[in-house]
Amino acid sequence: MMLEAVEITYGYSRRKLILQGISLTLYPGEIIALLGPNGSGKSTLLRILAGVRRPLQGEVVFEGVPLSRIPPRILARRIAYLTQMHQAFLPYRVVELVRMGRIPHRSPFASFSSQDEAAVEGALHKLSIAHLRERPYAALSVGQRQLVQLARALAQSSKILILDEPMASLDYGNQWLFLQECEKLAREGYTILFSTHALDHALFGANRTILLRNGRLIAQGPPAKVLTKQLVAELFSIPPDHPYLRQFDSTIKQHA
Repeated sequence: MMLEAVEITYGYSRRKLILQGISLTLYPGEIIALLGPNGSGKSTLLRILAGVRRPLQGEVVFEGVPLSRIPPRILARRIAYLTQMHQAFLPYRVVELVRMGRIPHRSPFASFSSQDEAAVEGALHKLSIAHLRERPYAALSVGQRQLVQLARALAQSSKILILDEPMASLDYGNQWLFLQECEKLAREGYTILFSTHALDHALFGANRTILLRNGRLIAQGPPAKVLTKQLVAELFSIPPDHPYLRQFDSTIKQHA
């Protein structure tokens, strides 16, 4: 299952653009890190790729069909989208919230099937949060809530996962747990696109890195090839001779 963006332009008006001329293709089995500073348009691009927003120009195509022609219920079986912010006051137990990922697979008012329950339990166990299944969602820590939302996306059984900064609230151990799960899912044919500010997530956790700055795609390719000292300096407006960049450049060379 292939997702393709063709010359995507988006903004509040044609004079105030957020994204300009973005073209990219997501292939099965890929883990793609979308890297860029605040305000670069990462969240907007993810929403457009997930079909939540429509571009001013260009289109997003899933297996040759524009997303605008795919009914939302069918699209949700193909693409799971995880937003960056989650309300803590949702009045649900963890298992109830994860079950919501199965809604696109059910008829209205139908009971949850054994297949639905298996998908829910599988997602909880994958992320090692089965022990939280009966806990109120609002009583969880920020990091735990993020893992629950990830479990909901996995329970949706969509082969394309679009995740907006999924590791932002996770501790270091859970960040690498997430990346390990991404590797397993990619081997099963899932496509995973996640946004991040962390260079190490892109370097060690992705097959491809996309760099976005001021609404434009400035580079994409294998992380060790794209995350050069010069491009990272340009991306985040850091002096090329900054000690942090010299250290990261050394890490890149060792990884390559």
